[in-house]
Amino acid sequence: MKRLILAGLALVALWLPSSAAAYVEHPGIGEEAAFIQTQHFMAKTYPGWRSRAVGYIDCRNGRINGYSWSCAVGWARGRNCWQGRVRVTAQYAEEGTIYYNVHLKARPC
Repeated sequence: MKRLILAGLALVALWLPSSAAAYVEHPGIGEEAAFIQTQHFMAKTYPGWRSRAVGYIDCRNGRINGYSWSCAVGWARGRNCWQGRVRVTAQYAEEGTIYYNVHLKARPC
């Protein structure tokens, strides 16, 4: 009886997707791709980024995991300044192309 239960549990474990298989579905992302996606996101989403006096994007050592990257950003416009982090995540779209999800958490300096 114990063997039958163990065999059933083994079959269920093989049927369920493993956490390692979840990472296979995401494409890898590197520093250059994260930097480019952050530039596009900031220029498209924040008008203050385009007309800024100073600003920076720093993606060095920002690897979170195989498919996420974090970049530090900061910019000033007039008397106002902001700084924060941008997280870039890569996913496959239905057609097999890569889709980047970009999210910013910023605060005033």
